[in-house]
Amino acid sequence: CNYVVLRKNMDKFCYELCPDESYPAHAPWSTLEVWIRLNSLRASEETDRKLQELKSLPDNVCQQPEIARSIDRLEQKWLRECSKPYTVTNYMTLPKPTGPAKTTMMGVEAVLDRLVEGHHLQKLGREGLLTKAGQTGLQPSDIHSIDWWGDLVSYRGKLLRMPKT
Repeated sequence: CNYVVLRKNMDKFCYELCPDESYPAHAPWSTLEVWIRLNSLRASEETDRKLQELKSLPDNVCQQPEIARSIDRLEQKWLRECSKPYTVTNYMTLPKPTGPAKTTMMGVEAVLDRLVEGHHLQKLGREGLLTKAGQTGLQPSDIHSIDWWGDLVSYRGKLLRMPKT
């Protein structure tokens, strides 16, 4: 019987993976599809224009549910146009963010070493992904931000989870 052990850390009020106590001793294989916003990419003029038009409406109009959803969809589209898809290998063993709001950026170098360009890469298998990991050519200065949530969280929801700058 194989199993993975999670141990409760009472100081941090969270569970932590314990590979040494798992049987066999290992961290489980994990991948996560992310979108990386690159400093070099820009949204299309059309998306930019439409978004600015909607945002320039009076506040009471922008807060109407249909208009607010339209703005959120355009902001998500804008973000996608400035981003490229990547897969992070062994993401469960990445160092956890620190700081009071858990928003401090983790070591980007650790993420870069685990990145493979593209999504839906299951056909490559574990060994194929590990062979390609870290060969993207990205530098920390190329990265504006990492969208860890993809389509699971709206643009406004992502803003709540991002560090304040």
